Amino acid sequence: MVTVKIVKLLSILALAFSAIYALVFVLVGFADSAALGLVFLILSPGIFLIFAILSRVYLELIIVLFKIADNTSVMAAASTTAASPASAVPPAPAAPQPPEERSTT
Repeated sequence: MVTVKIVKLLSILALAFSAIYALVFVLVGFADSAALGLVFLILSPGIFLIFAILSRVYLELIIVLFKIADNTSVMAAASTTAASPASAVPPAPAAPQPPEERSTT
């Protein structure tokens, strides 16, 4: 499936973007002050991990949506060829009749 290959490439790009973002985050911190740089250095692995996890979840969701679409189209094609339109809908049941009244004479 082409989608899986594209998602693998997008996953690698997302990890690279996350790494670059974390690195820039640390560099901006050290550019401002050493103390802020150390704080950002401590926080950057967590930020990288959050970005990596969120991108992976999003890309897996895309794969699942494409698989659902493929399976739905297969099911739709199978249901139109297997059943005729007349047999697809069962007949409606008859309406209930009121009980007959008994005369007590």
